[in-house]
Amino acid sequence: MHANVDPSNPKQGYFELEWNPAFVLFLREHGYRGQNPEDIVDQWFTDLCRNVGVGYKVAAKGKNLEFALGYSHPIEFIADEGITFKIDSPTEIVISGINKQLVGETAAKIQKLRKSDPYKGKGLHLDGAYIRRKQGKTGKK
Repeated sequence: MHANVDPSNPKQGYFELEWNPAFVLFLREHGYRGQNPEDIVDQWFTDLCRNVGVGYKVAAKGKNLEFALGYSHPIEFIADEGITFKIDSPTEIVISGINKQLVGETAAKIQKLRKSDPYKGKGLHLDGAYIRRKQGKTGKK
């Protein structure tokens, strides 16, 4: 496998065909663990999405997801080919797949279902994302 990875930002890059031993060694040095190269690379291709808000939940429905996001109806999200979901809790989803770009696109599509509220901080947040909060009204003086 051929790897093109920037050491300063290991999440940006691509690889092709077979597993490159140097790439797997690079991931091991940076804290990724697994029994075999496939397990290590699978960890590299994951995103974590959190539901923040009262009553915001997610449930697995076959290969797809069903969200309760405060709307009057549940929202069903259909998984793309090559994407798998793991639900750690009703408020956490682990998105994984073999293609880093497809994993990121899927995470962005899920995040669009309920954008983050800048005043209360509610919504779907990707792990490590900064949510800019606004102060709100200060009251009459």
